[in-house]
Amino acid sequence: MAKGIKVTLPPLDVFFLPHVSDFLRITLGDSGSFPRLIEGMAEAAGIKAPHRTTLKKAEHQPVTRGAAMKIQRVWHSSLQNKDFLKDLEIATQPWEDLQLKNNGSSWIAYLAGTERSKIGSALKDSRVASFVEKRIAQEKSFLDWIKQETSRQPNKRPQPAVWIRQAREFLEDNTLVDSELLSLIAEIDHSAVDPESIEWLRGKSILRVVNHQLRIDFYYTLLCELALDVADYLATHGVCEAHRQQLVDWGFVGDIAPKSSSMRIRRDRPLVLLFEVWRRRLSALAGEEVTVRKMAGYLPLPKDCTEDEFLSYSSESPGDHKYRRFKKWRKGQIPDQSALEIFIARLCQGHDSDHYLAWMKAQAALAWGRLIDEEEETLAVIFTAHPDLQRFNAIGSYSTYWNRYQKQAADISAA
Repeated sequence: MAKGIKVTLPPLDVFFLPHVSDFLRITLGDSGSFPRLIEGMAEAAGIKAPHRTTLKKAEHQPVTRGAAMKIQRVWHSSLQNKDFLKDLEIATQPWEDLQLKNNGSSWIAYLAGTERSKIGSALKDSRVASFVEKRIAQEKSFLDWIKQETSRQPNKRPQPAVWIRQAREFLEDNTLVDSELLSLIAEIDHSAVDPESIEWLRGKSILRVVNHQLRIDFYYTLLCELALDVADYLATHGVCEAHRQQLVDWGFVGDIAPKSSSMRIRRDRPLVLLFEVWRRRLSALAGEEVTVRKMAGYLPLPKDCTEDEFLSYSSESPGDHKYRRFKKWRKGQIPDQSALEIFIARLCQGHDSDHYLAWMKAQAALAWGRLIDEEEETLAVIFTAHPDLQRFNAIGSYSTYWNRYQKQAADISAA
């Protein structure tokens, strides 16, 4: 039987620097999945994409040579710069030389690919890009140490104490992962080999909670860096004064941060909190309370039809329909993207609001909600088996991260 071909490289399952596919899935949802990205490339290039089933398989498993060639054809057709692959190969060579799983090379490829796009223009010289580049370098540095350590004594079994000490020092220097949690790693019984044993299962759970905090650390730090980029944007455009205190107290997204690490509280989702932030903002501008029903009036009707068109096929009043839909949004239902964009545009129209920033904040809220959903699902399994580890749930820890950035925000707003 012919051996299958891997189209995507397996990620390093450590979230100090998540694989770029994790970032795209969190920030874009289903649109950021491998199949959807390939389909988008194919559409832009004017060629037919491989079948969705093939693309889903290729994301995680080897595929036939024929399927791999079809995907490669899409990649090549989407490249305007034909020297791109050669340049990319040179840029990622240091990671290839390590012969170790890594996530940095996926980011190098992504950043290179977006360089000439609108995303690349927005990222250029941004604090967000600088943060990611720093993480890439830090991951590479740690992997260099691993390579050196394993090459130095290739036939000798690694000493867990040495690796644990190095990893702990690295994480303490570069993250806000709980020091008590890191100390638990040293207590793991590394002699346990039975995957069903209590010792093995507990050790695995501790490492999964460390990974949870690492993922939170990456994305919460990223949000803080984004907040400083927004502060720079507002200062540059001369509108910092109106937002000065919020920029220092909360940053761009601190007012929609989940305040609790309790599991499954849908009303604590960032997008739900954002709707309430906007309602209070509208009330302040109007000088009177804007009710939920009145705010629902900014929603579009299905297919953005007129009220007369809606009444021609529905017995429900347009106002009642919008109110019913908005109540679902406020209970945690994810809005249709086009409906949300129209809603935001209508909210901002005629008000002291930046449409682009409002849209960006909504996208950040959606991404944050996806992250929370995935983390809660992971933690629920761990905490069922090991309730004592619940104290390390980091979902509600955004303010801890923002506290490190407040002085920088104050300096930007005062400039």
